[in-house]
Amino acid sequence: TLGRMAHNKGYDLLIQALPTLFSLVPDARLVAAIGTDNSKQDLSGIKILKDEAKKLGVEDKIVWSGFVEDDDLANMYRSAQVFAMPSRYEPFGMVSIEAMACGTPSIITTNGGLFELIKFGTHALYSDPHRAVEFGTMLALPLLYPNLHNELSVAGARFSRRNFGWTGIAKQIIEIFSYSINMQSFQTRVG
Repeated sequence: TLGRMAHNKGYDLLIQALPTLFSLVPDARLVAAIGTDNSKQDLSGIKILKDEAKKLGVEDKIVWSGFVEDDDLANMYRSAQVFAMPSRYEPFGMVSIEAMACGTPSIITTNGGLFELIKFGTHALYSDPHRAVEFGTMLALPLLYPNLHNELSVAGARFSRRNFGWTGIAKQIIEIFSYSINMQSFQTRVG
């Protein structure tokens, strides 16, 4: 997982999902690149997460890597077998799009804009942001089933690049302008 330290990011859900993940895939590990700086807020939030991990007995399976520079993001995404975005609310979810573009299967939650765009089991997997066991199970599935991992990797990369690469964005903007011009033309003829 990767992102700034904030309550809506749902990192506590991810920590609570780990016992399920580790019961299904004992060799799994979490790399937590959480935080943007060494602010008191970031350090305080990460301490709470570490305390929760210790309470659940999963602290030894977490690598706390902290902030990742932009130049290193693609390598970070590619090095993961699965990317987790456990947000309780996320207006969009660019980090998952970036991970998918790198070919990393992504697990997101059902709250936020990205959920409405993806096809479950084709582009990514998703879970309710209040059910840790469900989220842990979704994290485990691509690790347990190589065919699913490969399908999510390929289809997720195609989806993210097609829709959110420069060409995809340009096509969407052209469609918006074409629609607007067509509506103006229609209103002029009718009105």
